[in-house]
Amino acid sequence: MSVRRFVGANSRDVMRQVREVLGDDALIVANRRTEGGVEILAMADDAVDQFDPSPTTPAEEPKASPAPAPVFSLPKQPDPLEAMSERLLREMQDMRELLARRQPLPTTQSGADTAYEHLRQLMARVGFSTELSEEVLEALPDELSALEATNDAPLNWLREQLMARLNVLQHEESFFDQTGIVALVGPTGVGKTTTTAKLAARFVMRHG
Repeated sequence: MSVRRFVGANSRDVMRQVREVLGDDALIVANRRTEGGVEILAMADDAVDQFDPSPTTPAEEPKASPAPAPVFSLPKQPDPLEAMSERLLREMQDMRELLARRQPLPTTQSGADTAYEHLRQLMARVGFSTELSEEVLEALPDELSALEATNDAPLNWLREQLMARLNVLQHEESFFDQTGIVALVGPTGVGKTTTTAKLAARFVMRHG
């Protein structure tokens, strides 16, 4: 194998020399810039076939890369708010199922048309517990209990009994002077937002 050295003012001039001497298939071995221009080392393409390479060290077998260390992911910390929401949803679902099971089926018994039975079924349908229904209806007077279900007197009596059990403030001063935090609870459309606006207006009128 013969490597030739070519020197010129620029790369174009040197490459022209290489092609003239070694042909268009010459192999460029190295090139570098010098103070006088450019130097290129080149060899003929057919010289490569005559090259007898020295014995080379057999390539090492690729080493098996170590197995990646197992990654242990920490258990996700439960979100307290999410857990509370799920628990409330489960409780609401359980309450619905319980109320559905307690929903009285239509009956043909003679007592089904009495005011007592009508009020008991009514309280179950609107969601009152069995314990509260029995406690309230135990005080139903006999003369009202024996009336027909279509009579309004037993229903008016029940309404008064339930209203009497509500724990409400008797005076406005007690609310605005003693109450600091108020929670309004109820389904959509019952007036929570309107009530909040009214309370805020009264508070401003009272305290400025």
